[in-house]
Amino acid sequence: VSHHLAVATMSFAPADVYACAPGTRRGRGTAMGAHAGKGLLVYANGNAVVVRSLRNPGDVRMYTEHRYQTTCAQISPSGEWVASGDVSGAVRVWGLNGDMSLKAEHQPLSGAVDDIQWSLDGQRIVCCGDGKGSFAKAFLWDSGGSVGDISGMTKRVNSICIRPTKPLRVVTASEDFSVTMFVGPPFKFHGVKHKHGNFALCVRYSWDGSLFVSVGGDGTGVIYDGKTGTPLAMLPKSGKAGDDMGGHVGTVYQVAWAPDGQSLLTVGADKTAKVWNVSGIQPLAEDADDAPAANPLPSLTAVRTYKPWKHATAASIGDMQVGCVFVGDTAVTLSLDGTLHVLSSDGTDTVSKTVAGHGKPVVCMARVFRDGFLSVGLGSVHVPTTCPSVGFVWGGSVGFRKSVALPHAGAVVAAA
Repeated sequence: VSHHLAVATMSFAPADVYACAPGTRRGRGTAMGAHAGKGLLVYANGNAVVVRSLRNPGDVRMYTEHRYQTTCAQISPSGEWVASGDVSGAVRVWGLNGDMSLKAEHQPLSGAVDDIQWSLDGQRIVCCGDGKGSFAKAFLWDSGGSVGDISGMTKRVNSICIRPTKPLRVVTASEDFSVTMFVGPPFKFHGVKHKHGNFALCVRYSWDGSLFVSVGGDGTGVIYDGKTGTPLAMLPKSGKAGDDMGGHVGTVYQVAWAPDGQSLLTVGADKTAKVWNVSGIQPLAEDADDAPAANPLPSLTAVRTYKPWKHATAASIGDMQVGCVFVGDTAVTLSLDGTLHVLSSDGTDTVSKTVAGHGKPVVCMARVFRDGFLSVGLGSVHVPTTCPSVGFVWGGSVGFRKSVALPHAGAVVAAA
């Protein structure tokens, strides 16, 4: 009896954390966050928010205090706080260091939060998503006090961004096809700057605030002056698959600026990631007022196309590229199947590393014995045929699928 009591009262601490993959949904982009100075990537899956280091794969932290499914997260510019949203419309602000204690919780929306951004001074948060009559909010992170009226969009707002320099601006991309600008603070409506031919899906400011860009379901992107919102150039769509110098074929889900502001990274449903040189696009003069856009807008060409799946015999639906972000100078894209791809920075169209993980709850686990060889679904591990993803080695370095034997003695395999 005393032995059983001793076992029952023992405390256990995790030695390592092996993170899940980012949560994805077909037909929607996935917003990921990053902190350049700390080399951190942050994303949501299930009820958790994952913060992981690209420099040190073993540095993984997970926040699991949301009551509902999480949707997005962003690290504050200081690297001290994380703001994360969920499907209930709640935004929680919690500490990145120490015990990750909750600092504030707000309810800016009545529906799912799709995107969150911090102001450069770390005082304001803007968020957007679904709701009843209100699709975006700007508020102080600690008190939740409003800093303006982000309204005028008639449908769900998919993306939002705040200018990192003064005068401050907020821009949104919504399912009414519009890209809208607000001036402030307090923020107020300044006008619809462009209408995409389909849902506007993502909008992002350059790091110096001189330009911003939007992309959409019409396969195009538009670059704007950061202060006035005047359209300056176009990222055109392509008319045929395999056109590496042309645009995307189909929906463009996400876009990200390189830290130097000289190039853009876009990802799309055509299963590619493309780099665009925007060094020739100059913002309007600082004292310029709103100016009419050129007609037609000058078009850019892609300078590099990545196909993260090209090692396979053919691309699948799971290879759709649905997310992208720069972690410092390192570009990372996300496939619909949850795989993260670290793109090479040597000027080639190759992927330097892939990071896999489960996108669904883990339903069974087993340790690898007999010299490390294990056939998943056979022998000591019985994987249900309904499992959407099968087999990742924890403690090893390789993800694998059914009927593949791998030499990883002592590792743990899990199936979801």
